[in-house]
Amino acid sequence: MNKLILNLALSCLLANSASAQRTRDAERELEAAVNKEVVQGDLNTAIGLYRNILARYGSDREIAAKALFQLGQCREKLGLTEARKDYERIVNEYSDQKNLSSQARSRLSSLSSGVRQLSRRGCGFNNNFKVEVIRACFHDGSLYLRNPASGAETLLVQNPNGRALSNDGKWVAYRSQGQVWLVATDGSSRRQIEGPSSKRRPSLLEFSYDSAALFVFYEENGGEMWFYPIQAGGGRKLHDSSEIRDINYPVFSPDGQLAVYPAEIGPAKTKKIFVLPLAGGEPWELKLQPDETPVGFTSDGKLVLHSRERSGSPTLWTLALGPQQAEGNPELMVRVLSTYPGEYWNGKYYYHLKSPDAGWEPWVVEGLK
Repeated sequence: MNKLILNLALSCLLANSASAQRTRDAERELEAAVNKEVVQGDLNTAIGLYRNILARYGSDREIAAKALFQLGQCREKLGLTEARKDYERIVNEYSDQKNLSSQARSRLSSLSSGVRQLSRRGCGFNNNFKVEVIRACFHDGSLYLRNPASGAETLLVQNPNGRALSNDGKWVAYRSQGQVWLVATDGSSRRQIEGPSSKRRPSLLEFSYDSAALFVFYEENGGEMWFYPIQAGGGRKLHDSSEIRDINYPVFSPDGQLAVYPAEIGPAKTKKIFVLPLAGGEPWELKLQPDETPVGFTSDGKLVLHSRERSGSPTLWTLALGPQQAEGNPELMVRVLSTYPGEYWNGKYYYHLKSPDAGWEPWVVEGLK
């Protein structure tokens, strides 16, 4: 009898030891898969690893739910519709895993509203996320042209002082040694932009909405703004003021008629926002709340504003602009997640969220005006 009890106890001990070892193995494999996804950014390989974990450790509900959620994350980053099915499985089959079930419901809600995470990193440009084919990259302090077929990079310039990429991805501009250069990202064209006779220094570069022109702000003892056609021809001065100390990135209307930009004015560097008619004329001040930032234009020409506080949480608003003043009050467009302003372009809002694992992650809200 004692021998039987001893054998049973030994069997239980071995079973518990084997179970504990199996759990440790599962956790190690899950950690390796997460590393592959988050740190290395190899989403397709990570998907295979998560599938293997589900097949091998499906009876461990906590491990299986974690693997299933991360599988959904990978598919969501790749824009795959299967992500919704993964989240739905967690909600329906793993409701006992409260935290993951809640996160899955949140992701399903976001997917329904057109919010998704982007898998592509910026490659050194804020607007690279909306470019279909990446042909220019900035890293290690240098600017490169990139062959999209092979991924090979060719050095364009070391340590540029500033850079900008056109919305269509076909042109890149940069500042170096007080000069502005405009380069076709396929390597077919490169020319120096002739600066103003005032000898002011180029400070900010930005392409127009349709990628047809380059906006350059020159500063020193005031500032002036110029517009240069991409294909050929000389630049055109838009505005000159001894009161301007600095401007932030402007946003351009789709019809090419307006630019809206934040500026610092006077010795006190008072922050104001101006609307500049690109066809000619003086800029006029747009009165906004301190927490409101212009981030783009809708297709019908309304200014899009990011606000942190207007409704108690981060939101996007639209505002119609008249010839010399705003028309009406801002109208709510959509609530967003980030308190930091992003960029609205072509019916989509691009922004970043801080992730404890992967730094600043790019997201997009789709299906807007």
